[in-house]
Amino acid sequence: MEKSKLAVLIFHAYAHVQHCLIKLNPKYRDEFGLTDGECLERLWSYLNRFVTMTRKMGQANQKLVLYRAIKFCNETKKVQLGLMLEGKYVKAKRIIEEARKVLEGFDCVVIEREWKQHVNKVEKSENYVDIADLMESGHKVQGNIALFLVNFTILRRLRELTNDANGNHVKDEINRLKHEIEKLKAKIQEEVEGFQEPDEENTNLIKYIEENV
Repeated sequence: MEKSKLAVLIFHAYAHVQHCLIKLNPKYRDEFGLTDGECLERLWSYLNRFVTMTRKMGQANQKLVLYRAIKFCNETKKVQLGLMLEGKYVKAKRIIEEARKVLEGFDCVVIEREWKQHVNKVEKSENYVDIADLMESGHKVQGNIALFLVNFTILRRLRELTNDANGNHVKDEINRLKHEIEKLKAKIQEEVEGFQEPDEENTNLIKYIEENV
């Protein structure tokens, strides 16, 4: 994760909060050039025409049609690669020339310093969340939910066993699991609340836990 560089696609970036925009917009990131990151969206747009055609096909036919469509798309892109690169080069040169004219009356060192100050100010705000920390928190919540579901399944099975056998070891195991599940339930609720605003799905999960344990 530390060696990776993250960015939000241009189409989505401007709908994000400010601290996300200034850190993850590819236009503001070094070494990203003028890419908009929307190549996958363009592929979905191209494949959209095959939705109706493949809806009633068998799985093998669906895969074949999509495979041939993607292969054709790739071949077309290769043929057009020279023209595309030439167009991007001409556009980049024009943007650089226009930018130089606009920036002639400004001190770029001052602008860069002010931008860094703005970024630092946003990062220090209460609403700033680092994307890596956010992803790690999400994985932690998912891990605890999975662990809860495993324990809950075992507990349900042990309860079924008590109908056939009333051994103390079964009852002890049930009590131990109930205690573990209670701790997990509290941890999940705390992490979900800290991770994001409670939504309907999270609320239903906590409600399910409370009703079934």
